[in-house]
Amino acid sequence: MKTLCITGSVQSRLDPFAENLGKAGASAARPTTRDQEMTIAAWHRKVLATQKDHASVPSTSAPGHVWEQLVGEIFLANHNQPLWYWADTGSTLLLDFWFNFDPNTFFLLLHTSPHEALMDAIEHGADTLEVLQNALDDWYQRTRQMLRFHLRHPTRSILLDSNDALGQPDAYIDVLAQRWQLPLETIEIEQTWQNDPHHLTFYLVDKVLQNQPQALALHHEVQASLFLINDSKAPASKPELGDVVSDYLEARRLLQTGQADNDTLRQTLKAAQSQLADSNLALQDRQAKLVNLETDHRHLQAQSEQYLQELSEIRSGLENSDQENRLLLEQLRHTLENLEKLAQEDRHKSQQLTELNVERNTLLSQIDLFAKEKTALAAVHDEQARLANERKTQIDTLSKEKAGLVAARDAL
Repeated sequence: MKTLCITGSVQSRLDPFAENLGKAGASAARPTTRDQEMTIAAWHRKVLATQKDHASVPSTSAPGHVWEQLVGEIFLANHNQPLWYWADTGSTLLLDFWFNFDPNTFFLLLHTSPHEALMDAIEHGADTLEVLQNALDDWYQRTRQMLRFHLRHPTRSILLDSNDALGQPDAYIDVLAQRWQLPLETIEIEQTWQNDPHHLTFYLVDKVLQNQPQALALHHEVQASLFLINDSKAPASKPELGDVVSDYLEARRLLQTGQADNDTLRQTLKAAQSQLADSNLALQDRQAKLVNLETDHRHLQAQSEQYLQELSEIRSGLENSDQENRLLLEQLRHTLENLEKLAQEDRHKSQQLTELNVERNTLLSQIDLFAKEKTALAAVHDEQARLANERKTQIDTLSKEKAGLVAARDAL
């Protein structure tokens, strides 16, 4: 496994060359296996964030044991790749750390001139002299670190002009493959790099740099240590005054066109703002209606909940009624069974009653007969009683007569 650390002072010069390496067979650095967000770029950001003053921190300073463990995990995640790389400007401040960390790491140092560094800063939004000065200071620090490192470790590092490397990617990739025996494919890479600086910007930046002899001196010192495929390559020439004036006039024309467009846009914006105000009024009206609708909705929802509660109670009552009905049906069935039994008993009793009526009628007939006989017997009894009474009277009379006779006899 071999590793390429691609670094420099301007990130926009590193990324295109790294992309060319990817086309030639190298693999971009993978994150740690346990945390996909811990990439080599994230590691650089976090480590450098702990440095309050990068300029005062030498490149040989170790980031710390925890950070070394994390970067060890990144290397472990990439150990199966024959050749992998990363491209990060942050590595310029940690070159000695990377050099000591892994002996199979080689360093591709892409140099950018101070003119190009300041133009890149302007392109990315630098709008004050203070910001430009900060950008130049950063370039100076990183460029000095790269030059010192390369002079100390020329066998594991190569210092290239970024424009030249991006303009001839095939040739420089072949140089890297032969220099360090890297598993890179010799392929034809389409050259898409365009280095066409704006003449007016270059002219103004050059005027600024005329007051920065230290930066220009460092740039010239680096140029003496650059690896160039063509040793006789001429340095970038300054733009002619006519080109600067042409750029200025074009910029002025574009400014005037932009101002006219801005006036049109202001009118459009004013009309849009008027429409927006009308729309806001309409929106407020709709919002008021919406509030009313929401209030009505809440009321309807409350009524609906009340109806649902009542419906639930009705359903519960129906369920209870259904249960009661089932009980009543069961009772009715038992009652019908009992009625059937009673009906059978009633039919039996009716039959018995009929038989009893027959017997009763027979008995009544017998009673009538007995009554007649009784009447007759009573008449006979009365007659016999009368006769008995008459006999008794006769007997009493006879007894009296007998007593009189006895008394008369006794008297005799």
